[in-house]
Amino acid sequence: MMPFIGPNVFTNDLRLDLPRLEVLKSYPLTGDAIVAAEIAAPLVIISSIELLTIGCAWIVFSLTGKLSSTAGAQYAICALLLAVPVVALQLVIRNAVPVIFPAWAGRTKEDPRGFVVTGQRLIHILGNLFILGVALIPAGIVLIPSVLIASHFFKNNIAFMAVMTTPAIAVIAGEVWLGVRALGNRFDALDVSQEFDTAAV
Repeated sequence: MMPFIGPNVFTNDLRLDLPRLEVLKSYPLTGDAIVAAEIAAPLVIISSIELLTIGCAWIVFSLTGKLSSTAGAQYAICALLLAVPVVALQLVIRNAVPVIFPAWAGRTKEDPRGFVVTGQRLIHILGNLFILGVALIPAGIVLIPSVLIASHFFKNNIAFMAVMTTPAIAVIAGEVWLGVRALGNRFDALDVSQEFDTAAV
C-alpha cells in the first residue's frame, strides 16, 4: 500500500512550496531541475520506507520457510524496482496540479477549509487515479510480451523476474522523465504576478 499512500502522506514538494514561487524562480536552476528536486525529496523518503518494509517481509517469509531465499530476493528486488517508479509517477501527477492549476493549490495548512476545498481534493484523488491508470497502460502493454519472452526463454532461470519487469519499469521511468520535462517547461512559464491573483483560499 505504501506506493499509493506515500505520495498522500509526504507532501513536502511543490504542493507546499508553490507559495514561495518567487524564491524558487530566483534560483539559478532550470524549471525541470527544480521540479525534479521537489519530487526527489518525498521519493527518497517513501523509497526508504519501501526498502525497509520489503526487506523485513523478505526476511520474515524466508525465516518461516514460505519463500526460498533466492526466489524471495528476486521478488523483493523486483517489487522495490517497480514500486519506486510508480511512486515517482504519482508524485509527478500530484505536482502537476499546483504547476498547471496554481489557483487550486492550497497556500498553507492554516488556510480556511470548507466544502470547496474538500470537493477539490476529491476531484484531485479521482483525477490522479484516472491519470495513473492511463499512464500505466503502456507499461502493461510492454509487460505482455515481456512475460511471454521470460516464460519461453528464461523459465526456471534466475533472470526470469528481471527480464519480465525491466521493460515495464523502463517505460514508467520514461514517462516520469517526460513528465518532469513538461512540468519544468510549465514552471518556467509561470508568472508570479499573474498566476496567484485568483489563488483559492
